Amino acid sequence: MHLGRKNAGKRAIMVLNVDSEGRIKVYGAVVSAEQYISSEARELKDQLRVPGQAAPAELPVPVVLRADKGTKFYLVNHVIKLCQDNGYAQFSLSAMTGEGDK
Repeated sequence: MHLGRKNAGKRAIMVLNVDSEGRIKVYGAVVSAEQYISSEARELKDQLRVPGQAAPAELPVPVVLRADKGTKFYLVNHVIKLCQDNGYAQFSLSAMTGEGDK
């Protein structure tokens, strides 16, 4: 299991925290958004691949994006686009106010 994937019952979720500068943090560690998201997607596609068939185009794992209150929308949108480009289609967004959200 990688840093950002949690199990919610039998369904995994990927949690990405976006700070006010647009950096991705996974359990407090700053990671390259492009590398992390593509690596997670590639691993998941490999796990879901059925012999003799192509990997699924749409991944069944929801992405939870948590952004600092001051994060500009275009930075969050960039992360969403990276996820979509790698096959993620289910999203949940949350703004952290700094009052116990972290």
